Amino acid sequence: LATDGGLYKTSDLGATWSDPENIPTTQFYRVAYNPHRPDLYFGGAQDNGTTGGNAQMINDWPRIFGGDGFQPAFHPDNPDVFYVETQNGNISVTQNGGLSFAPADNGIPFNDARNWDMPYMISGHWPDRLLAGTDRVYVSHSGVVPEFKAVSPNLTEFDDSTTTRNHNISTLHESPLDSNLVYVGTADGRVWRSDALLSGNWEEISAGLPDRYVTSVKASPTFLDWVYVVQSGYRDNEFIPRVHRSKNRGETWEDISANLPDLAINDIYVLPEHQDSVLFVANDGGVYGTIDGGASWHRVGKNMPLVPVYDLEWNVVKNEIVAGTFARSIMSYALDSLLFPQEPVDTTTAVTQAIQKKPTLRVYPSPASQYVEVAFNNTEPGRDAHLAILDESGRVVLEKTVPGFGETTDRFDVSSWRSGVYVVKIKIRHQVLTGRFVKI
Repeated sequence: LATDGGLYKTSDLGATWSDPENIPTTQFYRVAYNPHRPDLYFGGAQDNGTTGGNAQMINDWPRIFGGDGFQPAFHPDNPDVFYVETQNGNISVTQNGGLSFAPADNGIPFNDARNWDMPYMISGHWPDRLLAGTDRVYVSHSGVVPEFKAVSPNLTEFDDSTTTRNHNISTLHESPLDSNLVYVGTADGRVWRSDALLSGNWEEISAGLPDRYVTSVKASPTFLDWVYVVQSGYRDNEFIPRVHRSKNRGETWEDISANLPDLAINDIYVLPEHQDSVLFVANDGGVYGTIDGGASWHRVGKNMPLVPVYDLEWNVVKNEIVAGTFARSIMSYALDSLLFPQEPVDTTTAVTQAIQKKPTLRVYPSPASQYVEVAFNNTEPGRDAHLAILDESGRVVLEKTVPGFGETTDRFDVSSWRSGVYVVKIKIRHQVLTGRFVKI
């Protein structure tokens, strides 16, 4: 018997059933990065609730919450606080690591038009602020247990009928660079922007985009005015890959789908720290990536089957792109080799280079409360080193160019930084060194 939970076998006319295969076939709608447990992968799954684990415990992932699982979200400062979601935007929160849950959608009217996969998120600027979307945008500033208030009018094509199946907001995103700048996309093909979220003022920026279901909108982590929109035309019997970018907050749009295959796009992820040159999209054939800002795309990895991928996330600590597939559970791909391939070297000097030029990086102390020191050696004469420190969300909190050849040690004051795990990256030509520390 084949089900959306796997394959089952009976040899006694249905009296007992066994699972004869060991294939991860969970269908994930959404995945999430937990900064407190970067070794684990979390997501919300069709019929299988919210769960998490890794390959070492592949047959023993615990059920964290029931129902159809959707977006989990983890508080960046408190490991005991996280949110789960079931169908039609029913959000719950735990304050004791999952031992008990309480409703977390107070203030959102029950009869609002909610998406089956209603979007919500924890603000990247203030963890006590949550955003959610029905046919309107809601914001809460009340702390861990939210009390939502509407900050927009109905942003869809209003339907005055009695049906609850009206159009709704299908995606929303807060700019990583400006807490007042928020974008939303809707099921009826509209995209909106607010430059002052709490003012209630919204501007439609759909002109120049196709009239198709908006699956994801993402503000750039690097450029304040850049934003990306991806769409699906499946309900219109269309399979064109729709990927658009705006460099002026949606005033004009450019198509960057290039050579993507004829599959609708379900999500887009803009990798921080790369000047928006590195993008990933999820479609019904897997994950595709570009390292030239959308001029050309290539399928990522060699061992993912041709299955739908609905959601993408970045594991900051492990530097992996994490894919929530709707057929083969959660899969991940390490990015270091993809982003920074080694240049060909003269074979007559390759052995000498390997012996004499081995860069090192040390980050200490960890845990750190007042300062952290970053020590590394630049083994490339005439090449500057580029140093960046990223927080758990992938936001660059410190960046500098370090000139010079040889040993370098820098001390950074982290006393005012938020508690959590930080990633230190040193890029020297095509080499990337990665270190980590914990701020307490």
